[in-house]
Amino acid sequence: MAEESLDNPKAGLAAAKVENTGLREANIGLPSPSEDTADRNHVDGALRGSEERLRLAVEIGGLASWDWHIASGKVVWNDRHFLQQGYAVGEVLPSYQAWLDRLHPDDRDETVALIQAARDGRSTFHHEFRALWPDGSIHWRAARGRFFYDESGAPVRMIGVAEDITEQKLAVQRMAASEARLRLALEAGRMAPFEWSLDDALPPVNDDLRRLVDIDDAGAHVEQGRARHHPDDAALLDQTRQRALDGDDTFLDFEFRHLTADAEVRWLQVRSEIVRDNLGRPRKLVGVQLDVTEQRENEERLRLLMLEVDHRAKNLLFVVQSMVSLAKAGDLETYRQALLGRIESLSRAHQLLAESRWSGGDLRQLLAEELGPYGVGDNGHIKLEGPPISLPARHAQALALCLHELATNAAKYGALSVDEGVLTVHWRSSHGQLELSWIERGGPPVVAPRRSGFGGTLLKRSLQPFGGQVELQWAQVGLSAQIALPLQANPDPEPSPA
Repeated sequence: MAEESLDNPKAGLAAAKVENTGLREANIGLPSPSEDTADRNHVDGALRGSEERLRLAVEIGGLASWDWHIASGKVVWNDRHFLQQGYAVGEVLPSYQAWLDRLHPDDRDETVALIQAARDGRSTFHHEFRALWPDGSIHWRAARGRFFYDESGAPVRMIGVAEDITEQKLAVQRMAASEARLRLALEAGRMAPFEWSLDDALPPVNDDLRRLVDIDDAGAHVEQGRARHHPDDAALLDQTRQRALDGDDTFLDFEFRHLTADAEVRWLQVRSEIVRDNLGRPRKLVGVQLDVTEQRENEERLRLLMLEVDHRAKNLLFVVQSMVSLAKAGDLETYRQALLGRIESLSRAHQLLAESRWSGGDLRQLLAEELGPYGVGDNGHIKLEGPPISLPARHAQALALCLHELATNAAKYGALSVDEGVLTVHWRSSHGQLELSWIERGGPPVVAPRRSGFGGTLLKRSLQPFGGQVELQWAQVGLSAQIALPLQANPDPEPSPA
């Protein structure tokens, strides 16, 4: 009977009357005309009451309703249906076309197809779609409807309700956007959120952590993933867990190491908050794990760099001490100028190495710094020929002193003391060793010194601790120097004033 009344309301009403009449016949016989009228009034009143309750439920629920009589094309909307479509109440004559006019163009084909499928399949129409208002605003609606059919099975009527779900949709979109931003922030910051139940001995391995430290599928299981914790940090993790259980801390930060599938060590920093139950007992740690491997490596490089700088500074001080104590000159001003020149040479080499973070010194740049005051590349007096070569930091300062002594001598007595003089510096790398030729031509006639001063001693001895050597040829046409120096850094000698 229920199906008959839904598909054919009149048939349903007649059936209800027959059923009532049968009951009366079984008890008191045929009804009188007054009784029949009373029954009809009773049924009509029940129907009106049911319709009124339905109307109130629809209004209280904030629902729009429609009643579409397919054969006649007549459509009935309640007030909220007008408003959800972007119409003023009574602005248009309700119709299928008026509803279609406000359906978003991108949703039109799918929505109409679903209505037709519900009609042909005798199923409930249930769909979410957008209404496009005249002001360009978009409003989401969730609709449910049902078709009714006549005795021949033809659809004659569709009744349904719709709800405005714009706020819910916007909330979902905002949530999705927020989650996307969070995900980007976590990935950019190389962070992985986690929850560590203090009932477990070790932190968990989740998908975010697997992404963070590049755990492959073979380490996807929890126990296999936990096996990647560095064994030397097992005691630290035990102590951290016990500290969380025993202490009154609110936040807990610590670092430990994790091993990738390739046995690469990754440092993880944990920043967490201790979550307690209603009795104040610590239950879990909630926070993020950050990959701080690069930061750790930078700190280690900085520590080594500071040690290197400290060692270089110590050597420099001994070199300066030697220059001060051993250098000789006929007068104070000459002594001062010689000493300042050598110290400035050391300073230039030091600056060059500092700019490269003590990773090495470029030979051509080192030569350009020493010979710059004499016009490198400007007047043709100085020619630099050779491939790019990076000197170990340990050797660059010693070579800078050698080049400074050669340049100072050339400027005073050799090719750089006259306009016609030419200095050619040629170098190459051969079997892991720098071979540098210093050739002066066109200067005053050369006379070999009768004794070796501090400059000559410095030339011969400064490179010896690093396996280098200098050979000087005092030819009359000009001084020539051959310098050989290994390009492989060896351990520094202990500095000595002697």
